[in-house]
Amino acid sequence: MFGLLAANHARIRFNSLPYSRSPKFRSQSENLSQGLLPFEAEDKNLTKPSIRQVTGATFVSVLLGLVLKKLLDAFLPDGSLHNGISDIASAVVARGLYSVVVTAQLIIFLFALVRFYLGSFRYHEEELETTSGAWELLIDVIGAVGVFVSFYLASILIKTTNLFYAAFALITLIDLLWFWTAKKYSGLTKGMERVADLYVWFDVFALIPLVGFFVVEEYFGPRPYYLAQWVVLIVLFIIGCVDLKLLWPFYSDVSGWQERLTKPHWRKRR
Repeated sequence: MFGLLAANHARIRFNSLPYSRSPKFRSQSENLSQGLLPFEAEDKNLTKPSIRQVTGATFVSVLLGLVLKKLLDAFLPDGSLHNGISDIASAVVARGLYSVVVTAQLIIFLFALVRFYLGSFRYHEEELETTSGAWELLIDVIGAVGVFVSFYLASILIKTTNLFYAAFALITLIDLLWFWTAKKYSGLTKGMERVADLYVWFDVFALIPLVGFFVVEEYFGPRPYYLAQWVVLIVLFIIGCVDLKLLWPFYSDVSGWQERLTKPHWRKRR
């Protein structure tokens, strides 16, 4: 008897609850009415990755592997001729400062390649705010292919101290055009618009020393001790560090990264 009264009392309380307009509340009520447990409802509500996401992530991964292979082939073409660490060290010392500059170029190239991979992978993970057919996919494929070709060219020229910077300028220019076009025509979310804005600014700031390098080389000739190369490499390294610092919430996909980028945490709330 007491159990029956308790059940009726619980039923009356449940039916007297006010109706909520919250989508979350409605979805939970609908799932319960369908006899779905919470974890079953979550599995049912999970969406499959879009063709754009799968194609972009796979494409970028394949291109990264090809670039790394070509980079190693170009940087270590005669590695089998050196048997031992002492032989390698002697070969490096024999080339003097040139070996140091080329090693620095390799580090900056790998740094840029890692940033490109992180950014492209996360960019293709994010859903677009609007969808208009294959237009967004076309922009992404053209942009990724363009950046890949320029990275591939830079990997071939990694041991040069002049043409390498031309290839790096090409990487930066294509990346700038890619994200400027994506921001203007791809219907990005506010968070991704902020990411695209930062990428465009990073590319602009990177192009300044690269263009200045060729102006100096053209009108003043090669600088002693590879001074012009060192200036460009240091600037590119600083830009890369700022990139990781500002966009780390995006790269690591932390919760609320959109708000962190659109509303910087250093602004004081009033």
